[in-house]
Amino acid sequence: MENIKSSFLFFTLAILPACSLLESDIKEINSIQEVKSVFEQATQDDLFVFDIDQVLLEPEDIPLQPRFYENPKLKKIFDDFDTFIKTKNNSEEYRKLTFSKSMLQCKIQPIEKALIDNILAIKKRNIKVIAFTAYHTGKFGLIERLEEWRYELLLSLGLDFSASFVPKEIMFDELQKTEHAVKYKYEKRCDPSPTIFYKGIICTLFPKGVALKAFLEKIKYKPKCVYFFDDKPKNVESVVEEMKKMGIRCQGFVYQAATINRSAGDLDIEIAQLKYELMKQREDYVSYFEAKRILAQRLKMDNKNKLKPTQGTP
Repeated sequence: MENIKSSFLFFTLAILPACSLLESDIKEINSIQEVKSVFEQATQDDLFVFDIDQVLLEPEDIPLQPRFYENPKLKKIFDDFDTFIKTKNNSEEYRKLTFSKSMLQCKIQPIEKALIDNILAIKKRNIKVIAFTAYHTGKFGLIERLEEWRYELLLSLGLDFSASFVPKEIMFDELQKTEHAVKYKYEKRCDPSPTIFYKGIICTLFPKGVALKAFLEKIKYKPKCVYFFDDKPKNVESVVEEMKKMGIRCQGFVYQAATINRSAGDLDIEIAQLKYELMKQREDYVSYFEAKRILAQRLKMDNKNKLKPTQGTP
């Protein structure tokens, strides 16, 4: 909009639907505030689709947050923990048990509260909203249904997308017979879990554009415009491409608020190291904050011992 110098042209564009306001099909944004007008101008004919991890939410546990994924010291801690798991009998089942405990106990927080507020505002206006996650479905360790666990996580943030579409649960068995399933099996050496739409959440291991297209065709719904938010450019490109094939206008946003302009100073590697050492000892989830408390107690005790007089001192 900065290049528009004619006030008349600016006014003309301002009264068009929000999809028409955008200069390209894909935009990178660092904060939801950059596209506040998209939410304000959306209509009931539009569909909003949000990735879950790194868009709607992230773990409260600091070492698990995406802004630290490239930290080499933290990566070494993760690698050492992975090596520890591999020493266990039936290591794959042990891995599922260990990570499912962490998933069930680790608290989550919104990436931006403003995004949650904007979603709740458009829901009140009866605009359709769903979530997307590149995740397995079905049982995983202690979790009976990963799709149900995902739904409960969103509920904890006050987000419930189950009212946007019926039925509440749809299986996409046809995707298991596509080239995408063949490719997944070749690369991962296992069959992909089924794609499921569960209470407003599409859970899939296939390209997100392919899964969204299958969903819209299955329920015979064609929105006027799709707004798609994801932290990974390839997912945004996939959705924009498939929506074009369907003749649906689509604006994709590469949403980087989870990693851009966020401090790295609140990660203490010593605490992270202790967290995973305690998890090895207890064979249970230990939060970063519990490890921080334990380390502080140890340091306090060490300081007390240093202050004690040695034997024979007058």
